[in-house]
Amino acid sequence: MHTSTPTQSKTHTTSKAIFSMIRTRIIIDGQITDTYGIEVSSPGSPPILQCPDISTDGEKLSQLIDLMNELEVDPIHTKYIIEDFLVDHEI
Repeated sequence: MHTSTPTQSKTHTTSKAIFSMIRTRIIIDGQITDTYGIEVSSPGSPPILQCPDISTDGEKLSQLIDLMNELEVDPIHTKYIIEDFLVDHEI
């Protein structure tokens, strides 16, 4: 079972992109597990990119998302930022 629901994270609306956290609830061996990912959208527009299931550590991913919004990261860099995050956190 996969369900994705956006969760609240701080957003910075002066950027061309808004990075938000998404949560996916999955069942593994009868246990419910939440995984977290990143959703990218533009103000007033539907999501332009969803990267689910990045981490089970929502707190660390939320910190990354807040930083991405603060620095007004261009969405084109999202893949590389996620790769660096996974290497740095050995997930």
